[in-house]
Amino acid sequence: ERKQSLQLGTKWKRGVPIEVIPMALSPIQRTLEHLFPEATIQLRIAQPSDKAGPVVTDNGNFILDCHFGPIKDSLSLYKEIKCLTGVLDVGLFCQMAKIAYIGHLDSNNGHVISK
Repeated sequence: ERKQSLQLGTKWKRGVPIEVIPMALSPIQRTLEHLFPEATIQLRIAQPSDKAGPVVTDNGNFILDCHFGPIKDSLSLYKEIKCLTGVLDVGLFCQMAKIAYIGHLDSNNGHVISK
């Protein structure tokens, strides 16, 4: 319920996760900054803070969290980022779900949104 909004990127402020290979980290960051100058792009750092360095995926890659603000066309954004050399995956799941189950914080009840 806390993430539900009319437009993607208006409530969830942690950004879209982008998995990149380590040797492509700097070029990908620069490319994203050039393509999306209004975006906030940060390397995800390991938590708790007693662990040093970035989050490393099971495949040995890094995660960039990119907050683009309101996203009008998530499929176009996904395609534009996914085609960059060194990007393995993008945390946008476009055209995959036909139904969304929305839970409510104050009860066990929820509602369903379908296409």
